Amino acid sequence: MKPLSTSVNNETTETQFRSSEIGRIVLPYAFVGGILIILYFLLMRFTGYYQNTGLRSINYLILIPFTYFSIKAYISRAHGRSYLKGFLAGIISYLISYSLLSLFMMLYLAFADHQLMTYIYNSAYPELQLTPVGVGLLLIGEGIIAGLITSFLIMQNFKDDIRKAA
Repeated sequence: MKPLSTSVNNETTETQFRSSEIGRIVLPYAFVGGILIILYFLLMRFTGYYQNTGLRSINYLILIPFTYFSIKAYISRAHGRSYLKGFLAGIISYLISYSLLSLFMMLYLAFADHQLMTYIYNSAYPELQLTPVGVGLLLIGEGIIAGLITSFLIMQNFKDDIRKAA
């Protein structure tokens, strides 16, 4: 009975190691990307351009290189490479970056800038009844959608590398 239990534990540990491997590889890129989009927001806020919603699209441009490099790092360092795991690495990187922005925005709107929260509340659809938490959840949703699209587009560059590794 002992050897069976040991082999099951080894398989479980190995599976947990592989699943945490993606997060460990993409975490530095995600944190730097998240910090940069927070700094970009602060720049927009203090220069008065925060009302121009079209400039928010620069968030995506800021995160494209970080998503690219996180996928590239995963593909070059990971042991169990696959297209789906590379795609997941890009999504995780994007989601962590946007989670940092979301958390920052919830705290910033709740405690630091009531004027901006009032502006967001008044300019949104009345049905939304936005609060700082609502703004954070909308940002997470935006990050998920943008992460899916961006990761899918970037993964097209790595299809051949993954095929060669298999």
